[in-house]
Amino acid sequence: MNSYIFLSKTSDRMKTILRFRLVCLIVFANLCHTFALAQKQNILICTYYFEGWAGHRANSESWNKNAPTHLTEKLQKQFPGREPIWGWRDDNDDVMKRQINLAHDNGIDCFFFDWYWADSKKEINVKKIEEKPTNECVSRFLKVDDNYKMKFALMIANHSGAEIVGKDNWLKAIDYFSDKYFKKNNYLKVDGKPVIAVFSPRAIYPYLEDVRKEAVKLGYPDIFIISLGYGGKGFDAYSWYNTFETVKNSPKDIEKPYKDLISFVENKWSNQYPNSLTFPIVMAGWDRRPWQEKVLYYSQRSPKLFYSHLSNAADFVMKEESQQKMIFIYAWNEMGEGGYLVPTKDDKKGAYLKKIRKLRKRLSQKYN
Repeated sequence: MNSYIFLSKTSDRMKTILRFRLVCLIVFANLCHTFALAQKQNILICTYYFEGWAGHRANSESWNKNAPTHLTEKLQKQFPGREPIWGWRDDNDDVMKRQINLAHDNGIDCFFFDWYWADSKKEINVKKIEEKPTNECVSRFLKVDDNYKMKFALMIANHSGAEIVGKDNWLKAIDYFSDKYFKKNNYLKVDGKPVIAVFSPRAIYPYLEDVRKEAVKLGYPDIFIISLGYGGKGFDAYSWYNTFETVKNSPKDIEKPYKDLISFVENKWSNQYPNSLTFPIVMAGWDRRPWQEKVLYYSQRSPKLFYSHLSNAADFVMKEESQQKMIFIYAWNEMGEGGYLVPTKDDKKGAYLKKIRKLRKRLSQKYN
């Protein structure tokens, strides 16, 4: 009788232990599932910020004595609907604060600020770099109290007029970035590695290992380098600043529908950088007529088509095996080239921005 009672109690204890272990396994499995879903919907949505709307344009007094550097008479007079709701100029703290909150409230995580070398193909000149109107935006962003709401990073606009040439200059550029930007708490990092995107990245390509060693020397585990438009091996990821069909020697402007641009871009996501980590570019538009004649441009853009394009980019990113999931949007404020998200006279309520918020909601519902 006593032996039976002992065995019975032992059996009850084992049942309790087994139940406890089962509950623990279920909880652990649910946590893993929740974490996996969180990882899946943890897409970083980034947009490029172009500071063409500061400084002053030379010889503009006849049509606008206060014109910023990249406002043209044609843009102002023939495309007035592209003017942001705060006006053509954005070079004050209140407008920057307003833009940060608009971006944050609608689901944008990070501004990639277009950044320019001062003396093209020459030695680093910090004074001139910091005096360039096109570099004002990132400094202003860091001044504004609300900047903690967003991440920021640099898009090195390494093109004609702002080229960085030679290993020594690239290393000095990294030193400058580290001192000026990388140390900020909200500078975008991947596993502790500061992120830069490079336009015309062939210039940095021969020095990738040198640049990485310099980052380690400065105290970072590495640097995360995104190649924009070039498929050379050795970069951490690949994307574009913008991309569109090309037409050579056209005798006149050529018009195509925005949906054709979407098809062209989405085809490149899968095919330009096969077997490499690719961050898709979403084109909010392309129409460079205010700055250039005899160009290919895309008309009939709409928030609905933009949302479809954005949703396809999210689906593309979900299929990537890497935990690093980014979408780039061209652009926050490229009004001269027809790619912009900012509310304008033609879009006072920010319909394109609201589509980003809609995508965030869809992802949340799908993965929760």
